[in-house]
Amino acid sequence: MNKKAETITPPEKAKHIQVPEYKELLTRMKRRYEKVGRNLPILEMELARLQMISDTIESKTSFVKELYRLLKNLHPFYRSLVFLEFDETKVQKYIECIFKARKLAQYFEKKYRYILMAQEERKAIKKKASEARGRMLSPIKRCSRGLLYLKNLVVYLSHLPGINPSLPTIIVAGPPSVGKSSFVASASRARIEIAEYPFTTKDIHVGHTTINGEEIQLIDTPGLLDRRLEERNEIELKAITALKHLKGIIVFLLDPTETSSYPIPVQLEIAEDAKSVTGNKPFIYTVSKIDLVPSKTLSNTIELIKAKTGRTPYTVKANDPKSVHDLIRGIIGSHVEKQGSSM
Repeated sequence: MNKKAETITPPEKAKHIQVPEYKELLTRMKRRYEKVGRNLPILEMELARLQMISDTIESKTSFVKELYRLLKNLHPFYRSLVFLEFDETKVQKYIECIFKARKLAQYFEKKYRYILMAQEERKAIKKKASEARGRMLSPIKRCSRGLLYLKNLVVYLSHLPGINPSLPTIIVAGPPSVGKSSFVASASRARIEIAEYPFTTKDIHVGHTTINGEEIQLIDTPGLLDRRLEERNEIELKAITALKHLKGIIVFLLDPTETSSYPIPVQLEIAEDAKSVTGNKPFIYTVSKIDLVPSKTLSNTIELIKAKTGRTPYTVKANDPKSVHDLIRGIIGSHVEKQGSSM
């Protein structure tokens, strides 16, 4: 396994991107407008004010360059999550709108600088200056809806889990209420909401643990229901995104208790459906909550899984850190050394 890579995650980068709304831009300009050049002759004053407008638009929309680079270089995992929530075509359109507005502000500032310098009367200077302000502000005003849209996108991205795709990763998946969050919480330093009802986990959560001196990243995914991919809701699609785009080992939990949402045969169907999107990732069938069922039920469950999958499943106790860590060590011993950095 590789040492932990020193990588700044997209959510961390997004936290440093400040997207203003149009009214914020306007308020800033109005606050500065009367102060700029007020003791100068009329021509110099108006030129200074146009320069201020151009500089304000350029500085307050400089975020668009950083946002463009961030979105362009997003890992497929983050890209899929972002564009589950936001329309990619709209995002591109709004980014282009802002780039265009920036260029036009600079263009009109330079153009009207020469036009103003050619005016001889005070009234003509003020009229052309007013015309220039309108032409400089109109393009960014047309982006007002886009600014708000991109601001919401940046806020959303900044709140996504800080997943480092280069770290060795274990993705914990399964139907609702099979013990995924308990598994990750028991193994790691993550604080995850745990409750006895389906879909407690509505988002993807991340935990970390250290095994044999190496940091391991654990991903807690939302529960998967027994239905086709095109019928899955947004919560389930987040789980599918993790299974599909993150490199790592899939630990698919199966719940043999009577409180399970589905019987084991149905859970296995969900597992096979999930497995179909994981590519060549190791897929570990794991019976959870083994300390909560009679030994006969457990042995029957294990035999059923062996018959259906041709594999003997791993087992793990409920809310038992030692049991979870023993399982992870077993997985690492069997798979990580073989997988290397492609885990």
